[in-house]
Amino acid sequence: MRPDIKRDVLKRLSFVEGHLAGVRKMVEDEKYCVDILKQTYAVRRAIEKIEALLLDGHLHTCVVEGIREGRADEVTSELLELYGLAPRRLPDEALPEPVVAPGGGADDGRQRPRAD
Repeated sequence: MRPDIKRDVLKRLSFVEGHLAGVRKMVEDEKYCVDILKQTYAVRRAIEKIEALLLDGHLHTCVVEGIREGRADEVTSELLELYGLAPRRLPDEALPEPVVAPGGGADDGRQRPRAD
């Protein structure tokens, strides 16, 4: 692994760890669900950036070396395996319809802020 990528990945992992601790505290403190979800989405984006950095480094170093060393089939198999593990994005039409609550209003399942 290139030293600059390693340094950047470790920095980002520390950020994610701290962010997750904050999300845990939000859940423990029963914060508003939408606020928690926004934070989990931010964590996911941070992890996706880490994955992109790792993949970029791998493609520019390990893959090139593997092909030069005559291990193209092995390298290709590894990349196909990674492709199979990568998350797939759902098209908008695959999202579930909102549940209609008794009384006709849409119930999106959100916990409303408490009026303490």
